[in-house]
Amino acid sequence: MQLLQLTAPVSSLDLMRIAGASLGVVFTAALGTWLSRRAWAALAAWTDELLARFFANLIRWGSIALAVAWAVQWLNLAPLLNGLLAGAGVTAIVLGFAFRDIGENFLAGIILASSRPFGSGDTIQSGEFMGEVVALDLRNTHLKTLDGKDVYLPNATVFKNPLINFTHDGLLRLDFTIGIDYGDDVARAIALVYETVRSVDGVQTDPDPLVVLDAFSTSTVELTAYFWVNTFDYRKGRFELRSDAMQRTKEALQAAGFGLPADIVELKLYDRADPVDIRLHRGNGPHSA
Repeated sequence: MQLLQLTAPVSSLDLMRIAGASLGVVFTAALGTWLSRRAWAALAAWTDELLARFFANLIRWGSIALAVAWAVQWLNLAPLLNGLLAGAGVTAIVLGFAFRDIGENFLAGIILASSRPFGSGDTIQSGEFMGEVVALDLRNTHLKTLDGKDVYLPNATVFKNPLINFTHDGLLRLDFTIGIDYGDDVARAIALVYETVRSVDGVQTDPDPLVVLDAFSTSTVELTAYFWVNTFDYRKGRFELRSDAMQRTKEALQAAGFGLPADIVELKLYDRADPVDIRLHRGNGPHSA
């Protein structure tokens, strides 16, 4: 079989080969698309949608790649392509690096899809990027950040970097710190904070919340509450429930007569020998002293 010469007249046999190769590529691409849809429907019935979509795309683009490779062999264009790449020099090197990155991301995508460290809808953090997993493609992992940005991370980057999954098992421990007056009953305050946090709708009782005396600050005795929340809905578990628990704890402590003092401010006047006269005036405003 002779290589088609671009400068030579095109014979009817050559036209038939070109037409046959074109039809073969179109047919194989259509077949690959059909198979990918069937595979997606079958896989989605028993596994995660993210995994189903990834392997469906793999079948589709793999079919197209095989069709193109078959067409190149059918038309005996392989020697021509090899000659073009060999003569390109620097271009061939650049293409080699580009295809290396594509292959690296492709293989990383297969490993991520198979090992399944995250699923569709999980909230993950890879490097400095954090968001909800939208899709896992052949090259990129698509994240939607909490502030609405769309981030596309190369699969190899996600695979190589440490990965944090905040919603894999649906449990996440949160905490907050609140300060009471030094003259208050610490044991009673701890019991009140525990009961208040435990009563918040959405806070898990297994594991049970924990409240401890955490530190002695300048003006307060600091209590820290640790509690677990369901994070399948990450935004509600991470932000709304924590805010609700903090608000209820503040109201419960104030209603029980505990003081929540502000920070003490120390005022120093340097190079002043004479005493300073300080007077406190109580006004009618809500913030008057």
